[in-house]
Amino acid sequence: MPHFPDNTILQPEISPLLQAVARGVQRIGVQQATVILVGLSVVASVLLTLLWHLVAGWRFSGHSFIVAALVPVPIASLCAGYTLKLIVALEQAMRRLEALAMTSTSIRSRGSPDRAARRPRLSRRTRMAAHRPVSRRFRPQGRRPVRQL
Repeated sequence: MPHFPDNTILQPEISPLLQAVARGVQRIGVQQATVILVGLSVVASVLLTLLWHLVAGWRFSGHSFIVAALVPVPIASLCAGYTLKLIVALEQAMRRLEALAMTSTSIRSRGSPDRAARRPRLSRRTRMAAHRPVSRRFRPQGRRPVRQL
């Protein structure tokens, strides 16, 4: 396990492309980004079908292009929708983590003036009672007295 100094902030290994996609999806929304990705996959499918028809020397038929346009729609919409939701959730978690790392925590050092202000003020009688020894009558047999604050 590698050792890192305490003041080192480790940046996660997220590619710039994924960061740009996450920012773009947050800017336009998950639904619009899903529609765009589904549209791009349909266009790519139709272009690949057209290219295959040209390379193979087949005649163009309307049925093949309809199938090429309709097949990617359900698959791409499900995959793109879930993937984009996960990307947005990851980006939000990263931003929240950065914000928490930069803000102070509720744990304060013992010498903090804020800690002394939050401590309840005890009366002199209560403070002195904590230092008074317990009488022998009330001491448990065979044990030392427990100091109570």
